[in-house]
Amino acid sequence: MRTPTGHLLGIVAVALICVLLPPLLFQSASAEPTCGDGQESNGTHCVSCVEGYYSNSATGGVCANCSAGSYASGVGSVSCTPCQAGKFQTQSGQGSCESCPAGYFVRIDGSDVDCTTCAFSSDDANADCGY
Repeated sequence: MRTPTGHLLGIVAVALICVLLPPLLFQSASAEPTCGDGQESNGTHCVSCVEGYYSNSATGGVCANCSAGSYASGVGSVSCTPCQAGKFQTQSGQGSCESCPAGYFVRIDGSDVDCTTCAFSSDDANADCGY
């Protein structure tokens, strides 16, 4: 024979299970996935960042485009690389930097401006023109 206290405890236990269990069971099915560096969520799956874009903890798990003067080659990049001296990139979201043609130069790394004309003729591409 059940006592009134035992019956009440049984009802409370069932009520708690009915209230607490469903959210736990269905939480992972509706939650957006947590993606690693170099990826972002499309709502249901993690996808790699495309060329010219990167993601890491600083971007909040969202693929961000590389700024002018830098690039990200390949997919799944976690950072951007500055253009080397002798190369430039004037557009954001690019997968490579452009080389200066013969007779032109860029002296600094990470340049986001076009190459400058040498003061004298040079046949070497990417030459710093002897400055």
